[in-house]
Amino acid sequence: MEFVIENYILRATEEGKIERFWKEDKKNKKPDRWKELKGNKKKGGYLQLKLLLTSGLRNVLVHRLVYYAYNPDFDIWDSSPNNVIDHRDGNPSNNKIENLQNITQQQ
Repeated sequence: MEFVIENYILRATEEGKIERFWKEDKKNKKPDRWKELKGNKKKGGYLQLKLLLTSGLRNVLVHRLVYYAYNPDFDIWDSSPNNVIDHRDGNPSNNKIENLQNITQQQ
């Protein structure tokens, strides 16, 4: 599922991976392509990416990006207790879309 975050064209796979679209690079003779973004594991096992957006450098959790790709009404920047993405199986490394659900922290 393709989506845009400011200056990035991204794609989330059903397996929970995030890929970035790179336009053709004529200088290095590379065609248009999708490339998986590798992130860092955060404390607790959550995968996060650093994105240099037009608004500045942001750390974004992969599970929030995946959920947003399939649910565009979700506010990806609202990290309040009423806007939590839960991993149904309790595994923070499992970012498959069917494993993610939007809950309140009280749930």
